[in-house]
Amino acid sequence: MRKIRHLSLWLAPLLLGGCLAKEAQAPKLYELTYKPSAPQSSCASKKRLGIATPSALGKVDRVEIPYNEGSRVGYYVEHRWVDLPSSMLQKLLLDALSSSCFEPFLPPFSAVLPPLVLQSKILTLEVRLRPEGGAVAVAEVAFSLAGEKSHSWVIRHQEPLERIEASLAIEAMNRALNKVVQELDERLGAI
Repeated sequence: MRKIRHLSLWLAPLLLGGCLAKEAQAPKLYELTYKPSAPQSSCASKKRLGIATPSALGKVDRVEIPYNEGSRVGYYVEHRWVDLPSSMLQKLLLDALSSSCFEPFLPPFSAVLPPLVLQSKILTLEVRLRPEGGAVAVAEVAFSLAGEKSHSWVIRHQEPLERIEASLAIEAMNRALNKVVQELDERLGAI
């Protein structure tokens, strides 16, 4: 009996400590979205363009949001992507290209490919901290157009950061990726 009472004196603070411990905060979620920088252009007819499921390098295709400090890669602790960057890129491409001279669609899984299919792979989507201070958000995507016309591009854009804060860094990554997609739209329009 004495052992049980003695054990309960030790066990009670542990149980109460677990109940009263501060709960971990849920991470803030961010999404890559398309924000048009210019008014929608008018077209006589829109070209149909299949948007294949994008891919990404393994270090990029994570819900954790990365920053690069020289040779060390870290992740913002309380900040996450809503989905994998490759999945968000597909929605961003559909939104961006539908507001220009294209009619983008998701091609069906079949042996017959549509006349034009755009494939994409995210190579870089991160914030790079500079040794001399400051930072820059970098977005780099490889695109390949297959079908009637074949072209391939690697498009890269950087956005400087005023302050090294997670929310500002994530906004800068979104702006850099939007510039990549806008340049892609211009290149596709020239074909």
